Amino acid sequence: PAAQSLSRDLFIGATAVFIWMISESKRLQMKHLWVVVLSTFTIAFAFSAPLFLYLRELRIEEINRD
Repeated sequence: PAAQSLSRDLFIGATAVFIWMISESKRLQMKHLWVVVLSTFTIAFAFSAPLFLYLRELRIEEINRD
């Protein structure tokens, strides 16, 4: 029961962040979102979330330079 509860909690949290990542990438017109999506399902959510945040910061810096 404890493992099932933790799995559900991770799934719900990951789903919410995943939806935010997609909407934020569209707002910032980020390229290569497929890399983040692929890494979510092949490596782990714990890898793809920080990767997305890094790519997001790069995009924000790029926008501010222009």
